[in-house]
Amino acid sequence: MKFLSVLAIGFLFFNQSFSQSLEGEWKGSFTDASIAELTTTFALYFTPKKGGSYKVHTYTRVKEPDGISLIIVCEATCTIISADSIVLEEIKQVKPKSSQTDHLQRIYLTIRVKDNKKIMEGWWEGANDKKYGGTMLLTKK
Repeated sequence: MKFLSVLAIGFLFFNQSFSQSLEGEWKGSFTDASIAELTTTFALYFTPKKGGSYKVHTYTRVKEPDGISLIIVCEATCTIISADSIVLEEIKQVKPKSSQTDHLQRIYLTIRVKDNKKIMEGWWEGANDKKYGGTMLLTKK
């Protein structure tokens, strides 16, 4: 019984400390493994919800064939794997509104501190089609 009490207190501490490290805006970019020179500007925004989970939105800047830049906003789920590891999965595009799901991503990230900056890095793959993917690097703003 004593062990369970210590475990419960430890979990509450872990959950609180982790939520403080994710909240807010993370900016950076991702690369496409099939097109090495292609780097895409990308951002994440974490808003805490009750119970230790997050409301997550992704922001991707893309260039349309006509040269116009567009920011695509997607809603994502966040699964905390460990104190330094999360998985995000885009579930729908909210701006511009779209029902297409062939471009959504699943993102695997680890969190660390380097030179007093919080960094998320990892890789992404197509949520529906794992034939494409690449690397990702973000810093907390």
